[in-house]
Amino acid sequence: MNLSEYLNPIESNIYILHYQPLTERKIFMDNQLNKQNINVNYILKHDKEDMKEDEKIIFNYNDKFSLSNSSLILKHIEAYKQIIINNQEFGLIIEDDVILNNDFNIKYYEYYKQLPEDWDILFYGNGFKNSMNVPKSIIKNNINVYLKGNNGIGKWSTEVKDIGWPICSGSSRCSDCYIIKNITAEKILNYIDKIKLNENPKIAHPSDLWMNIVFRNLGLKVYWGEPSICTQGTENGMFKSSQKIT
Repeated sequence: MNLSEYLNPIESNIYILHYQPLTERKIFMDNQLNKQNINVNYILKHDKEDMKEDEKIIFNYNDKFSLSNSSLILKHIEAYKQIIINNQEFGLIIEDDVILNNDFNIKYYEYYKQLPEDWDILFYGNGFKNSMNVPKSIIKNNINVYLKGNNGIGKWSTEVKDIGWPICSGSSRCSDCYIIKNITAEKILNYIDKIKLNENPKIAHPSDLWMNIVFRNLGLKVYWGEPSICTQGTENGMFKSSQKIT
């Protein structure tokens, strides 16, 4: 993993993944960040118009996987690299359409402190159309983080029927807002390196579905935060989805 080309350490461990042509998103994001005194780093590299051919080699484009999809994944990967370069214990990654709860700056860290030592990733949002919530049957008082199984094929499973988790294809909760441990970011970057060596399959799914595959293959311990403390503006109608743009 060659990280020598990247920038020197930066202060904040919060990374906003921003597609620069969508200026209204940055204006909205800046406003809510300022209200909560949150300092961040914007990931501006890898807009789809600027992607180089050698960056596209890890992707397998098809009818359901576009240039916009791959651009977003590269921005997630860029954030992982920055977390490692800056020797940060963990990084908080937020896509640019996320609407933060008014107490997000307090709650996200409170949730983090509840995680066990062997955690890998914690998702804060409520996923597709605000529907991806932790089952009420397992929620406990004063507990906000719950381990989500990596198995799933998007159908009725034991986890769905017996416990009440939403139907999904694994443990991701969309990819809009989550924290990731430093060592976990490194594991995923190593997984990417093996794609380049043709030892792992190329990426052919949008970010959240691809994450399900990676999390399952790496055996990661993924948690969901409940109640969720943010939501996606593209799911509640505030913003148009950029992922439908090829």
